[in-house]
Amino acid sequence: MSVQTNWDFERATGGAGIAAEFLGVDHVTVVDQMHLHANGAMANEDMTIEIDSAINAAYDVHIDAFTTNGITDYTWIPDEPISIAAGEVLDVNCANTNAVTWGLTLNFRHET
Repeated sequence: MSVQTNWDFERATGGAGIAAEFLGVDHVTVVDQMHLHANGAMANEDMTIEIDSAINAAYDVHIDAFTTNGITDYTWIPDEPISIAAGEVLDVNCANTNAVTWGLTLNFRHET
């Protein structure tokens, strides 16, 4: 069995609450990093990163959370690579109450 790695990225943008979903496709997707950019200082709120299980909500996994207090740029690199199976969703959420315009880039690779 050979492992083929294809590097890719996904982007999401908005001006209200951050609710970005990145869907795992028909093979294992490995998340390497995420970068958040805002056009102004974000309010003091929690941003969460979670995996929604394809099986049942009881199997959802909380990956990380951080406070967005005043940040305009943030790069998140997981301690270990995070694998997302087919049908699972990586959710990134934040209230963004001061409604700054934001952009989110997720760097990942597919392994087949």
